[in-house]
Amino acid sequence: MLSKLTGLARLINIVLAIVAGLVAIPGLNVELALVVIGLVAGLLTTREQMTNLLIAAVTLPILGRALAFVPEAGPYLADIFTNLGLAIAGHAAMGVALTIYHIVVSDLKGLAAK
Repeated sequence: MLSKLTGLARLINIVLAIVAGLVAIPGLNVELALVVIGLVAGLLTTREQMTNLLIAAVTLPILGRALAFVPEAGPYLADIFTNLGLAIAGHAAMGVALTIYHIVVSDLKGLAAK
């Protein structure tokens, strides 16, 4: 069930990032929605995914700024890539939080065993 929820959250985040990059969505704080939905999408993040997520979270906004110079489509591409960066940042933040949680739990179990 949780894997379906996180998969749906990833899909909604990607669609929202693209749509919000192309048109304004009145009455919705898109940035907040992308980060919060990204947090939900990150609930099943594995350690193997963390490197790719962190790289994407850093590079997507940079690529967005670079693509802003493309004639006609640049501003839209910049907004889409920036929005995707926000979505991935939420996902990566949950992954980092889960990694810290697992480290602390492991350390506490190690202390209790002694």
